[in-house]
Amino acid sequence: MTHNSQQLIRYSTSPVMQKIELSLADPLCKTLFSGIIDTVPLNYRFTPLDIDAHLNQGVVTYTLDKEVANSLWVPLRRLAQFVHCAAYNFNPYATQMPLPSSISLAKLVEINVEAPDLSRVIATPIHNPLLGHFPSARLLRDRIVLIQRAIESALEWIGKALEATLTRGDDCSWNWGAYWGIERGDFLERVEGAVLRKSNVKDKEVIRDVDINMDLAL
Repeated sequence: MTHNSQQLIRYSTSPVMQKIELSLADPLCKTLFSGIIDTVPLNYRFTPLDIDAHLNQGVVTYTLDKEVANSLWVPLRRLAQFVHCAAYNFNPYATQMPLPSSISLAKLVEINVEAPDLSRVIATPIHNPLLGHFPSARLLRDRIVLIQRAIESALEWIGKALEATLTRGDDCSWNWGAYWGIERGDFLERVEGAVLRKSNVKDKEVIRDVDINMDLAL
């Protein structure tokens, strides 16, 4: 069955995404982060067009379109990997070692956050919980809602942790560019440089407005 493509809406307009993009500032970093969750539809709405009903020996079960299921689940795993890479400055392209399955207390204390729920996705790898047979369409819909809430919670946590990390700057060991193989110093330089450029633009706009007002007053 072909899924309802109109339901797969990119959610870059969501408040939590806007907060993250504001913190990242640098166009490249924002684009890369968007790529992690590009197909995740926080605005997805359950529709009968995305499910199949199966009859087996008198028992009816329901399955979700595989593409829709993966569009919800895979990005959640990517977000978990993104966070764990940041915590340990773990460059997945430069090592054959497995990604740490938990975030140490020291790492959490460093940026004053609690352990994220999405770490469980790394600690206990499981198959996509949206794939399989469900006894009712309602149970399938409820499972989708749980995944969506997990994504929202993960994004909110990342927004808070990212802001705390950038506030500490060079004093913080977290590297939010590690997932893409970007060195910590390079990541900070990109983000801080983008913020500075935006600040300079705003300052110039303020000065221009002041000059215009003064000219009008004269």
